Amino acid sequence: MKIIQMTDLHYGGKNEAIYHKEPAMMLRLAIEDINKNHGDADFVFLTGDLAHRGSVEAYAYLKEDLDALAMPYYLVLGNHDSRKNALKIFENLREDENGFIQYALEFQNEVFLMLDTLQEVGHGGEYCAKRRAWLRGQLERYGGKNIYLCLHHAPFATGLRAMDKIGLRQEDAEDLYAILQPYDGVRHLFFGHYHSTMCGRWGKFSFSSLKGINHQVRLDFQSEDEVFIEFRNPEYSLILIENEVLNVHFRDFSHQSQALRED
Repeated sequence: MKIIQMTDLHYGGKNEAIYHKEPAMMLRLAIEDINKNHGDADFVFLTGDLAHRGSVEAYAYLKEDLDALAMPYYLVLGNHDSRKNALKIFENLREDENGFIQYALEFQNEVFLMLDTLQEVGHGGEYCAKRRAWLRGQLERYGGKNIYLCLHHAPFATGLRAMDKIGLRQEDAEDLYAILQPYDGVRHLFFGHYHSTMCGRWGKFSFSSLKGINHQVRLDFQSEDEVFIEFRNPEYSLILIENEVLNVHFRDFSHQSQALRED
């Protein structure tokens, strides 16, 4: 199985610069590269902050570009997003019984659970009791399969202190781990929000994240209150799942140097 992750697009309206850059420029490069080199991918998923201010105009503009992908795409919402406005534009978004944007994607023995960590006020994340109840039901339903979680906020501290202050609420993260811990089928967490490449383990669960499409966050382990935006080469991740092996590769799609054959 081949899938692709992108994150943190931060779309505005047409020709609107976000942090002095128009996000469509880099997303279109990514889509061109994906279609050219990985047109056989099963799907693409995007882990939040699809729009910078959650406007209908931004989502409509984003959909125009995402529809150029050669494969299906699925969305997770982040702290900059709006449930109400995203639902107006993206037909394949699904709500759970409580109105949160949560749904499951099943592909034979692989299941991807798209989680909603958006809180209505502020940039931190939450995963309340109602959302956790939905997750418990999905874990019971798919308990015999390989399960992957796709969400915006990491449920643990990353070391980027200023970003961790707007991470998932600690008590929700603790409850989330307690829910997941009994299930050996939970294989990996994919998340966004931090605009940085990272991978590791959260207890028994592996995880990965990647650079944002429009802008990145400085690798800063000192500042606790200020988030510093940078402009480095963005990336998408190429995820290969086969015979119980998970590989996550990071593609710097804007890199321009010539490739040379090894002697």
